[in-house]
Amino acid sequence: MSASNFQGWLLRNADTHEEFPHKLIAKDGYQSTPLQRTELKAYRDNDVYLHRIVSPNYKTKIEFSTIDKLRLSQLEKIQQWIAGARLNTKERKVKIEYWDDELITNWLYNIWKGLESRRSIE
Repeated sequence: MSASNFQGWLLRNADTHEEFPHKLIAKDGYQSTPLQRTELKAYRDNDVYLHRIVSPNYKTKIEFSTIDKLRLSQLEKIQQWIAGARLNTKERKVKIEYWDDELITNWLYNIWKGLESRRSIE
């Protein structure tokens, strides 16, 4: 997929396709680092060539800030969306789709880290 295929959402529930309430994300407050590779081992051979062994799996980091003066009702809307995507409460595991140049379904852990905001809630 390319940016020209953008469908207007950044995050959505992978099963129901319910979109995250994007109007609650601060302007310029969304950052995604998709398809990060995890290096398992790196070494140089006798000819000093660098060899890297990477995991066949990828990880993605998504961070965002909420709008200023987030209201309690808005926070509850975010919490309801997360609850709808939740697979395992104890592990804080949710199943979502996120947008990048390729559409990838992924498991995200500790989604509450993304909701930590230093902004006040009214």
